Amino acid sequence: ELPEGLLISSFVRGGDVLVPNGDTVLQVDDRIIVFCRHEQIDIMKQHFYKPTKRGGILSELRNRF
Repeated sequence: ELPEGLLISSFVRGGDVLVPNGDTVLQVDDRIIVFCRHEQIDIMKQHFYKPTKRGGILSELRNRF
């Protein structure tokens, strides 16, 4: 269950871009696109952000742009 205000719009699994439905179960290594309001970023991070040696996806994006 996602907190109110978070929306997973799509995810990438094995090179395929998919749109989730109510039965979708995320798997390890899925990459997700999440929409949320600015004031909910901390809630989003608590649910999805897992730091890695490189710093996690948010650091990856920050370093690219």
